Formats: sequence, structure tokens, C-alpha cells
Amino acid sequence: MAEISSIDVTGPLGRRAPRLLVCAGVEKALDSHCMVLEKAQFDVDAALGKVETRELLASRITHSLLVICYTILREDRDALVTLASEHHVRTYQLEQFLPPEELVRNVQRLLRECTTHEEPTRSNDAATNVVPIRRGTPGNRT
Repeated sequence: MAEISSIDVTGPLGRRAPRLLVCAGVEKALDSHCMVLEKAQFDVDAALGKVETRELLASRITHSLLVICYTILREDRDALVTLASEHHVRTYQLEQFLPPEELVRNVQRLLRECTTHEEPTRSNDAATNVVPIRRGTPGNRT
């Protein structure tokens, strides 16, 4: 297993990593996702629930990626995806718990695609910038 602290998240010319907005419906999930991403040296803003997420998306802070935790209700996720799209923020929906290294790798890949203007991989709907990443088969949580 790779050490999270050893993952390089600096961009060209040593610039700091893009700012992430992480939202969850449960404080414990929010704290753990933020801790993992902060340890990997990402700039992270945290939002507990749809209302806080909406406020941060509408603020003057520029976010490169909205990470939506699986603890957000489906109807709230859909609303947040639409709102993020209106603010030109790409979304990454977590369908289940991911090991820390996998979460960091996926975020790095999505940010790289944003900066190199690559097409999103495994995208359901590129028009709304939804990039759900699932492991295993539906109904089979691995």
C-alpha cells in the first residue's frame, strides 16, 4: 500500500493542488474523506449536507472538483450535480467507501483530465460533468 503522504499533487512549476469541495451527509464520513485528501496535500473545503455545499459552491471560492460522498441522499446528489455544473465544477460521486489510496488516485486522475482537457473516463453524462466510479457489480459491494 502506498503512503498517502508520498503522493505528489503539485502541478507544473510546483503550484499547489487545485481546491476541492467535499460534501457528505454524515460528519464522520466527511471528516475521514477530508483527512485523507488533506494528508495528500490537497486544499479541501468541507460541507456537511446539501445546504452547506450549495453555499460554498455559490461563494467566491473556486473549486476544481466537487466530491460527493455516498452518504448524500440520491435526490440531493442530483441537485448538487446540477448546481456544480452551473458553476463549472466537475463532480466525482462516491458510490461506496473507497480505500484512501484509491480515493486519492481517482481525484488525481480527474484533476489531470480537467487540466489537460481530456475526456472524462467512465463518465455517465459528460454534459453535467458526472463521473461516478463504481467497483464490483451492482448489488455487490466490494
